[in-house]
Order: sequence, then C-alpha cells, then structure tokens
Amino acid sequence: MALNSRKAIKRILILGFLIGWVGACAPDPYLRGLILKDENRYENSLAAFQEIKTSHRLYPRAQREIAEVQAIISLQNEGEREAAAGNLDATVTAYEKILKIDPENPGIKTRLSSLREEQQKQLSKKLQKEELLEEIEKTYQGKRFEEASRKIETFLKIDSKNTRAHELQVRIKKSWEEARAASDKHLQRGEKYKETGDLLQACAEFNLAREAWPKNPEGEDPQAQIQSGVPEALAQKVKLIRELMKKGELEKARETLEINLHCQPHDKNSTELYPKVLRRLAIEAYNKSDYAKAIDYFERERKYNPDDPTLKQYLGKAAKLLKELKKN
Repeated sequence: MALNSRKAIKRILILGFLIGWVGACAPDPYLRGLILKDENRYENSLAAFQEIKTSHRLYPRAQREIAEVQAIISLQNEGEREAAAGNLDATVTAYEKILKIDPENPGIKTRLSSLREEQQKQLSKKLQKEELLEEIEKTYQGKRFEEASRKIETFLKIDSKNTRAHELQVRIKKSWEEARAASDKHLQRGEKYKETGDLLQACAEFNLAREAWPKNPEGEDPQAQIQSGVPEALAQKVKLIRELMKKGELEKARETLEINLHCQPHDKNSTELYPKVLRRLAIEAYNKSDYAKAIDYFERERKYNPDDPTLKQYLGKAAKLLKELKKN
C-alpha cells in the first residue's frame, strides 16, 4: 500500500473517532491495525486487520495490509534467526527488505540503523580495506560468486565511493552470469548425452558444469544418476582407445581419453594412456616441424610426467626451433 495513501486514510479515520484512543483501544479494526503496525506490534496488527469483514468499506485495503504484515513478520523472524546465529549481514538484509515494504516505519528504521552501526564496527575491526577486498577477490576467483557478491555489497554500504570495490562488483556480476550460462549449457548437453546412453559424455558434461559454477545445479546431482553405469562404460572406452593407438588414430584416442578424464580425472587406465598418446602426438608434430603444436602436447604431458628428463629436452629443443622459425 502506498505510504501517502495510508497516511491520508489514517488522518481521516482519526478525525472520525474520539481523540485519545491508542493502539489496542482504537474502536475501528483498520485504524487499530495501522497504529499497531506503526508500533511494530505486527502480530496484533495482523489480528486487527483480519477482524475486518468483507462488507467493510476498507476490506480491500485491509487485505493488502494483511499481505504486507505477513511478509514483515516472516522477514522479522528470519532476521532474528540470523541474528541469533551471529549472521549480521543476513540480519541486515532481512531488515532492509522490511523497510522496502514499510519505508517510514520508525521502529524498523531504528533497528536497522542499530544493526548497520554494529555492522560497521565489525567491519572496522576486520582487516584493512585493501586486505578485505583481497579476501573478496579470492572468494570470487574461487567461483563462490554468491558469497563474493554479498560481501562486496556489504563493503560498498560502508564505503560507497571505493572505485576498486565497484570494479570488482562489476567483474563478479559478469563472471557469475557467464558461469551460470556455461554451467547450464553443459548441463543441457549432459542431459542429451544421458538420454542417448552415452554415459561418459554425460558424465564429462556434468563435471564441466560443476567446474563452471560449483554451486550449480542445486538439488539432486545429475551426476549421481549415472554413476552406476560409468565403470563399465570406462572399461569399454579404454579398450577402444588401445585399438585406436594400435591403428595410429592418435587424435581420436586423445579426444576419447579427455572425455574419460573429464568424467573420472583419476581413472588409472586413462591417466596412464593419456600422457603416452600426448607424447606420440607431440613427436609427430615435432617431426613435421609443427613446433607450436608439439610444445602444446608436451606441456599437457608435463602435468603427468613433471620430472621426465626426455620431456624437458624435447620441450627445450622445440622452443628453440620455434624461436628460430619465427625469426626466419
């Protein structure tokens, strides 16, 4: 209900009744509800509005007031639960929502002001501002976008002119949207692969969805629905990969292995075969003077064989030859 309209109605009602009636004693339930609402006595206010019959001239307005008061009671309960749990930021958020519903309520204004003062004190006791921003940056880089967004909003309430904080907020929002889109795309692909019975591709896509946005999806994990069939599918793919390697179809073998590893990063057979395939592909590229591609394959292999001296020699030679090739 609009504020000015409510104030106007209250004035009219007050003029229509004996001056001196207060909250619980006001004769008209609508007026009583308004007064109790302004006194933050929401349960009593709700009861007063619910007394109003459908025949009452202010019944439609009373219904709107009931909806508002119920929303306020719910948010107030939420705020107090968060306060009891020591979650000050969540408490402030709940009371800010109440104030949006009832923007001129003096009791809520006072409570919110007190909470914000406490919030500011807590923030002041924490790390210096730059250190706090670094903490938010790490949260953001860890793809905990919701947490990072909440923290940066709290920071900006205290220091609204901080340029770095505003820039970080923009980056968080953009990355969150991109991560959500990427995650949704992989989830959709995963569901399609699952429907066609390609469990490893589905498994890989579900893992990519989780990598893109760890918080998504919420609820039941689609990965769990296909896990029982994954071991057998992996065994079949490994057999296929060995055949592809014998035939020299190394790119197909690499692509299949990468699907396996996206699904099961620590699968023993796949982690053994993948660096071997990469080494063969790298040497093929090296012998064809495609040093950039050779370096790419060698670098990928290095994750699995970080201390291999032969690999280091190949990488050094390929890098040197590529540099000379660019000069010419």
